[in-house]
Amino acid sequence: AVHITSHFIFNLCPEPTKMRRILTGITRQGQRNYQNARLNLHLPAIVAANSSFITARGFAGHNKWSKIRHKKGANDKKKAALMGKASLAITAAAKDCGGDMSNLRLQSAISHAKSVQLTKDRIEEAISKATSRAAAEQDFESLRFDAMMNFDGTKIGCVITALSDNRNRTTQQVRHLVSKHGGEFLPTDNLAYMFQHVGWIVVDGVEDEDALMECALEAGADNVEESDDEESDNSFVVTTEEKDLFQVVTALRDASHNVSHFEHRYILQDQDHGGMELSPQGEDELIDFLDKAEEDTEDVNNVYHNAI
Repeated sequence: AVHITSHFIFNLCPEPTKMRRILTGITRQGQRNYQNARLNLHLPAIVAANSSFITARGFAGHNKWSKIRHKKGANDKKKAALMGKASLAITAAAKDCGGDMSNLRLQSAISHAKSVQLTKDRIEEAISKATSRAAAEQDFESLRFDAMMNFDGTKIGCVITALSDNRNRTTQQVRHLVSKHGGEFLPTDNLAYMFQHVGWIVVDGVEDEDALMECALEAGADNVEESDDEESDNSFVVTTEEKDLFQVVTALRDASHNVSHFEHRYILQDQDHGGMELSPQGEDELIDFLDKAEEDTEDVNNVYHNAI
C-alpha cells in the first residue's frame, strides 16, 4: 500500500482550501477515514471516500423561498401567527424540562423564537406558562404529515410538521389545507424515500475549519459544510443523525465554537437531483400554500418541500 503524509498531499493540490472543503462533504465513514489518517493518509481511502458525497444545504430551496416570501412582506396576521407558534413551542419544551434553562430542547425553542423577533418578555411569559394549571392539563406532541401537492402541473412533495395538544383537530386542519390547494394527503412517512430527519447546527464566526470538522466528527456528526447563507460570515452547517443533535451541540460548545442555532429538520435524501423546478404560476401557488399553512393552521410549525 502507498502511504503519504497529509502535508504532502495538500501541497500537491493546487487549491488546498478547496481540497479541505471537498473532504468536509463526504459521508461519515469517509470523513472518519480522513480524520483517522490525517498524518498518515492512505491514497485508496481518499478515492473511496470521494466516491460517496453528501451535502447539507437543508431541504431544496429553503433559503430561496424564505427570501421570496420575506420580500413580499409579512403582514400583521402572519407575524402574530409566527410568534404565537414560537411561544407555544417554548411552553411545550419548558413543560417537558420543568423550565430548566440548560435543557437543549428549550434552548432550541428560544433560539427559534428570537429569530422571529419574539420579545424577551414574551419568551419569559411562555416559560412561566409551562407551570400553569392550564399547561398541566395539556399534553403536547410533535406530529408529521405527508402530502403530494400539484402546483401548476408539477408534483411537489411536502412534509408538514406540527405541535399539537389535539391530534384529531390538527389532522383535520392539515387535511383541509392540503385538499383546498389541490394536493393529496398521504399516510405518515410515505415520503420517507424523499426526505430524511436530521439534526441541523449553524456555527458562526468559524476561524479554523479543520478544528470545527474534527470536533464535530469526533462528537458523531455526519457532515460539515460551509453555509450557503449570503448574509452569514464564516458560517458552517453541521448535520447529524436525528438522535445525535444535542450531543454534538454540547461538544461544539465545550470546544468554544459559536453555535448560533440548532434544530431538528427535514432535508432531501437526494440533494443533487431530488428538487423540482416550478413555473412562475407554480411558484405563486406554492407561496400561497406556505402562507396559508403559516397563517390559518394554528398547530403547523413547518412545511418542508422539494421545490427549487
